[in-house]
Amino acid sequence: MREGRHCRQEGITINIFLLPTWSQSREDVQFAYRLAESTSGRVFFTAGEDLDRYVVWDYLNRRREIVA
Repeated sequence: MREGRHCRQEGITINIFLLPTWSQSREDVQFAYRLAESTSGRVFFTAGEDLDRYVVWDYLNRRREIVA
């Protein structure tokens, strides 16, 4: 998370794309959200096999959106 603070200070936006897999744990998802939040970035979470449908947690613009 130290690197995340450095990215925020340098104005680097981190965008994280989460693709659902059997090996993805709840801790993996929570880590992605924490990293995006600490860097004012975004998390894109896809809806299974439909890669054109996803949820965006946008900490840069402080909003959440479902894109279908």
